[in-house]
Amino acid sequence: MTMRSALTRHVNDLLITAVALVALASVVGAQAPASAAKPNFGGAWVFDADATKVNADAAKMNGLALFTETFTAEQDAKAFTMHVDLGPMVVTAVYKLDGSVSKNTSPPSVPNAPPIEVTSYATWEGKTLVITSTSASPSANGPVEVKSTRKLWLDAKGRVVIERTGTPRNMVPPSRSVYSRKP
Repeated sequence: MTMRSALTRHVNDLLITAVALVALASVVGAQAPASAAKPNFGGAWVFDADATKVNADAAKMNGLALFTETFTAEQDAKAFTMHVDLGPMVVTAVYKLDGSVSKNTSPPSVPNAPPIEVTSYATWEGKTLVITSTSASPSANGPVEVKSTRKLWLDAKGRVVIERTGTPRNMVPPSRSVYSRKP
């Protein structure tokens, strides 16, 4: 066998190996989205005080019912919608899941004030839904810009964990809630 034919054979072997690796990568890549499926937070949820205390204490955060005692949610490929029952009213917020701007309103924190406009962006970080929001809250000294980040994920027991951080810290203290699905 000549040097040239040995070299040609070696190059052919490398090409076959490269094609096999690309094919293998394509198969593995095609399977990745299924394992990286986004969780669906749709359903009816009830505040789990015991799980919240354990989870919040472990994270060194306040444990409180961020979305009151119960809330319902709907989710499809385009949007995550929450309905939070505040007693005399139900507040509905819709977050577009493509990262584009979502506009919602929140009840005023001061009596007889207009609703607060909230601008939000929802994105995915792995299996965690991250909602960043900005609003202007009324105060005695004029509007205060409030920025918050809420992260939602499902724990090993299928409960939704909600973590909230933001500024100013006195208005948005670091907090966590855990909600279980209503039976």
